[in-house]
Amino acid sequence: NYFRYNYRLSKTRFMYLSPYYLLRITPNAPFYYDAGLLFDYRYKFWAGLAYKNKSAISLNAGLCLYKRVAVGYA
Repeated sequence: NYFRYNYRLSKTRFMYLSPYYLLRITPNAPFYYDAGLLFDYRYKFWAGLAYKNKSAISLNAGLCLYKRVAVGYA
């Protein structure tokens, strides 16, 4: 299951903060989740911070090249 919510940071609709939560449940495997926060500017560039339970904190960034093509790194 995946949940994401956009929160507009400015009145111009160009900057958003998006908290997200990813829950992974697999039979006979431990419970696993990711939680993070993405900053999005004009749906063109993003940067974020995430926490993976019991394992790591990660940074990510990316950009949208075309309407349905994006490139990112984490």
